Amino acid sequence: MPSFTIEPAVLDDIPALASIAGSSLQSDRHTQMKMKGAKPYNHEEGMKGALTHWMNRPAKCTVLKVVDVESGVIAGWVCWAMSGYEAEPVVVTAVPAPEETKQTEEAAVPEDPIERLEAMTNADMNNWYTKLTPPQKKVRYIASICVDPKFQSKGVGSMLITWGTSKADTERATAWVHASEAGKGMFAKMGFEPVGTLDMDLDLYSPAPADDGKKWGRYVFTYMQRQPRVANE
Repeated sequence: MPSFTIEPAVLDDIPALASIAGSSLQSDRHTQMKMKGAKPYNHEEGMKGALTHWMNRPAKCTVLKVVDVESGVIAGWVCWAMSGYEAEPVVVTAVPAPEETKQTEEAAVPEDPIERLEAMTNADMNNWYTKLTPPQKKVRYIASICVDPKFQSKGVGSMLITWGTSKADTERATAWVHASEAGKGMFAKMGFEPVGTLDMDLDLYSPAPADDGKKWGRYVFTYMQRQPRVANE
């Protein structure tokens, strides 16, 4: 059996972490379809910016990596984000009233179908973030989790999840995640329960058919929440 360690990730790890993020979603239909757009989606490049942002916010985000002891190779990583752990100052500034425009809702809708899909999924994520991350309540949530395909089904994902859920239990904090179709089952095994879904017909946004010529079909993101498990006192 492989042996692994879990440790904080550092800025120098970002290229390797981003590469894992790209390879881990190669078989994901939602990601595959976005790569067919006029501006092909590049998950690996996008994650480089996200990882830099998270690592520069250590009070709010913890990026961890699991390393294979024998080879020294990074097997997977996670970003556990936090909310409600410290008082955040409220800055009130004067904001000028926006000028009136006659722009219609139709004019604001992106022409690119992939951009429309992104706008819809982002709006849904923001809506659920507000529901699952209320102010002044301790919450831990998984901003991203990726396991190298070569190390999947070896307990790497469980290690990354357990680190955060153990913290949440100690702190009596809730935890949540925005789960892909492939990840839903693993999170369910770790005590997360479905609280909402985003069910999409990918063919409504498809700029091109799948490589096998078939329709993309439906895809469901699942929002899952875990309540803290408090030991008997």
